[in-house]
Amino acid sequence: MAGKVARSERNKQKPEKPQVGPCDDLHVLIAQRAFERYQARCCQDGCDLDDWLEAEREILSQVPPM
Repeated sequence: MAGKVARSERNKQKPEKPQVGPCDDLHVLIAQRAFERYQARCCQDGCDLDDWLEAEREILSQVPPM
């Protein structure tokens, strides 16, 4: 039982924000973050657009202004 609690606690922790450089492929970074959000919901279908838009917002907020 203790193993299950520890695992669920790990799932609640926010992943570290990746450093986004000007040459990174934003599409790939957004897709990876959207997939992380999908996994965090125990792979439940139906929120793919929400996951993508939130991931896009998160990633684009880390892009330094030009």
